[in-house]
Amino acid sequence: MRDDTTAASEYVRAEDLQAEHFRADADLMAHTAGRMLDVWRTLTEVTGPATSSLDTDAGAYGSLRGAGQLWRAEQESLAELQSTLERLGQVLTGDVDRLYRVAFAVRESDQAAAARLHAAGGR
Repeated sequence: MRDDTTAASEYVRAEDLQAEHFRADADLMAHTAGRMLDVWRTLTEVTGPATSSLDTDAGAYGSLRGAGQLWRAEQESLAELQSTLERLGQVLTGDVDRLYRVAFAVRESDQAAAARLHAAGGR
């Protein structure tokens, strides 16, 4: 963990990360976003039945001492798992949405640059 005494030279400077020319493949970005959605769909198809199959009724632990506590702990764990999966889905779909937006912006930028080049007499 860094503290306030860390020398400025130890940090990465934005200037060091800037490329002379920015290149991005809008089609590849859009394709990647689509694949991310496909992976999420597959994950939900698998986890839905898997988590529901873990759900038991209150009598599943029989006459064990603390059976009710075990069952409640199981229910709380399943609820937490479901909540985690839902949050993962929200984050992933948000990331996919942002990736599509970046791909669209890159495509628009490429088209505008091509139009400027063509207008200037370029090919």
